[in-house]
Amino acid sequence: TNILAATSAVAALIVVGGAEQTRLLATCLEAATDKKAEDVTILDLRGLSDVTDAFVICHGSTERQTAAISDAIEQRLRETHGRRPGHVEGKRSGEWILMDYVDFVVHIF
Repeated sequence: TNILAATSAVAALIVVGGAEQTRLLATCLEAATDKKAEDVTILDLRGLSDVTDAFVICHGSTERQTAAISDAIEQRLRETHGRRPGHVEGKRSGEWILMDYVDFVVHIF
């Protein structure tokens, strides 16, 4: 299946990609869950999309929490892997934040 619940993050990540992508997504999931992101899901889009390999989708209960989740993901990926998003949208309002890391895209609602 292309939809993977991230309650068991490591098990879900093994299916999505190679070792580097698995490490990146694991870091992303750890950062999101550390900030109490809810319903974290990975959609495996390999073979379905030419734009990206995976979507990471999660939500927070407030705009402040969605911003905190976004900040945590961005900081952890930068510090751990030297990766920065190519583009971020919606951070100012905090209602919906999109973070484009090219090989995966994070959606926080």
